[in-house]
Amino acid sequence: MSSGYESGGYGLINLDGTPTERAVALGKLAKLIHENGKLFASSKPVKAQVALVYNPLSQMVGGTRRVGNQDGHANSLIGYYRYLTDQNIPVDFIHRRDLESGNLSHYKLIILPYALMLTQKAADGIKNFVANGGYAFSEARLAWNNEYGFTSPVIPGLGLAEVFGVRESKVKTLEKVTIKIPDNTHPSMRHLQPDDIIQGSMFAESVEPYGTGKNTRILATLEDGSAGIVTSTFGKGHTLYVGSFLALANSRGSLWDQSTQRLTVQDEANKNTNQFLMGLVDWAGIERPYTASQSGNADNPLVIRLHENQEGYLMYVLNHGKTTEKATIRLNVKSRGTYLLEEITQKKSLRVTSQDQVVEFTTGDIAEKGAEVWTIRQVRRSAIDGK
Repeated sequence: MSSGYESGGYGLINLDGTPTERAVALGKLAKLIHENGKLFASSKPVKAQVALVYNPLSQMVGGTRRVGNQDGHANSLIGYYRYLTDQNIPVDFIHRRDLESGNLSHYKLIILPYALMLTQKAADGIKNFVANGGYAFSEARLAWNNEYGFTSPVIPGLGLAEVFGVRESKVKTLEKVTIKIPDNTHPSMRHLQPDDIIQGSMFAESVEPYGTGKNTRILATLEDGSAGIVTSTFGKGHTLYVGSFLALANSRGSLWDQSTQRLTVQDEANKNTNQFLMGLVDWAGIERPYTASQSGNADNPLVIRLHENQEGYLMYVLNHGKTTEKATIRLNVKSRGTYLLEEITQKKSLRVTSQDQVVEFTTGDIAEKGAEVWTIRQVRRSAIDGK
């Protein structure tokens, strides 16, 4: 750009046409992509077992004045996504329309953040998903309004009170909502201790058992002692309902902050929310395709993403931080045997024999803003014998 307020830079070349460091780095990246084009094109992200519902209708509650935080829906999605993906748990974003018409059977857990407005078809989709054995987790005031803005006589609305086994008894609007965990015997609470506090925001919604309540269990209470987190069963599936917004407070909590390049921790309540989310994963039986560990308490967690193809796997290990890091990675594989691991940016390779269908290896020292890209495939017996 040779004119305007951005004419001083930001491009791949200097104003006199000479290349910048960015241009050289991009050239190397383009060469790598060209050499491995078929590999990248044929590899797709591993299938997620967790789905986050993107529901733009929720942003319309209250009309032009809206209800609550104008960024509430987006920040709630961010809060759940950032923490779960940091724990190496693949997550899909699905649209509300997928609830209405899609096949959701490949998901184990559907999370409904900030779902204040829903359609009847979407509510029916949730009902069918749970009835067929799925796990559903919802935040406060689920289906408060339908798509026309009319309030449901019972909340959760549109027939979902039966699915989640609760109905709203009262609600308060608060900036911070205290939720107390009386015991940790339920799988969703196993990473917490009795009397721990989880912090919600915006709504403190008290709920009570709906109908007979024989399948409903109170897991946590609000400050006044009323039920704040409740679990229930419906059909072959299970549900969990919290009368507040957890991830809205957590979207800027104890998570990796890309802008400051450090781990930020706001308060203990956010840490407890993270522990609750890990319990939520355990409760729904979510399987992690891989785990990773770094030496010490790393303030610069590496970002790891896994794709799969017909021959095996493609794994990206990215260092967004400003310190050199390495990690030990344990990948769950489909069968036992010997695996060939090749790092394509540095053209190095190693062979690893799986133990209990787990391939374990350690990355090299990955410099700041650096990366490693690994292909992982099983070596056939004939290739091993002919070595």
